[in-house]
Parts: sequence; structure tokens; C-alpha cells
Amino acid sequence: MAQAQRMVAEGADIIDIGAESTRPYGSQPISADEEIQRLRPIMADVVALGIPVSIDSMKPVVVAWALDNGVAIANDVWGLQRDPDMAKLIAERNCPVVVMHNRDRADPNVDIMTDIAEFFSRSLEIAAKAGILPEHIALDPGIGFGKTQEQSMMVLARLEQLKTFGLPVLVGASRKRFIATGVAVRTGSSARRHRSPHI
Repeated sequence: MAQAQRMVAEGADIIDIGAESTRPYGSQPISADEEIQRLRPIMADVVALGIPVSIDSMKPVVVAWALDNGVAIANDVWGLQRDPDMAKLIAERNCPVVVMHNRDRADPNVDIMTDIAEFFSRSLEIAAKAGILPEHIALDPGIGFGKTQEQSMMVLARLEQLKTFGLPVLVGASRKRFIATGVAVRTGSSARRHRSPHI
């Protein structure tokens, strides 16, 4: 709670909360019940801080619970592609959603920008079929998720390419392991968070 209060005091526009590790490697899955039990003690107090809260979860039942408890935004690290009920839930609740690119494992031979574009195209097709409004969608290229260090660097350098989707782009680049490896990070002006009135 102290961390959330500090973030608000420092000017955060959104607080993102997750109770299950989404680290690409070494994280242990937990049940939806366990995830909700971890969220329950803190959620009401964070929502009461008065800024939008997003729920970082790949489980529709957890997202539904969070929305019922004042959360405003769904943040799906599998871009509506892991659970077919997620897109249906988002459409029914008419809430904003962050659609993140992900892969089960990194492959250095993949053209990562093409892979991201194809992934987002599938996600947006799922969203459209479910009835999710385009203005409720933000795209997250998933820095550090299913990507080599070099691929993550490439994504940061080529964020402008994602503008072709005509949607806000959200970049979560803080506390990423690849930054600590000594690889030079050159993000330039393109690595800023692109804000939207909807997200």
C-alpha cells in the first residue's frame, strides 16, 4: 500500500496490480482462487486512491472479480489469445484492455517485428469478433516477454512501426532483466509511453 501511495504522490496516472508472476522463465502458475486471495487484502484500498487501476491477469475469472471491485482496465499478457473467454468478458464489461504480445519461448531466428504484427492482427481479429471497441484497446509489444535481449532492444528502437495499427502503444520497459546485462539501451524519443484518452 505504501508503494501505491508513493506512486500516486509521484504522479502515476495508472496503477497496475498483478498477483501471479508473469516472468517469462521460472515463474510458477497459481490457481484463480489463489490469485484472488492475494489480491483481496489490497484491492479496495488501492482503488480508493482515486486513479484508474488495471489488473494484470490472464484469467477471465480474476479479471471479472477485479472489475467487480473497482478496477477499470484489463491487462492481458497473452493478448486475448490464451483463454477464449477473456475477449468475451472484456466486450461484456465494455472496459479498456491492454493487449500484450507474448511467446512461449524466445527464438533468435524469428523476425520479431513481423511476429508482433501478426500476433496483434490475430488479437484484434479476436477482439472484433467479440465486440470489443477499437477505442478500448492499447497494444503492448511485451518487452522482455518471449524475446531475446537483442529482440527486445530492436522492439524499443522500432516502436514507430506499431503505429500502423492506429492504436495507443504502451511500453513497459522498467525493471527488465535485459537492461541489467550491460547491453546499451538506445531508445530515443520513440520509446515514450503513447498516451490515450481511453487508456
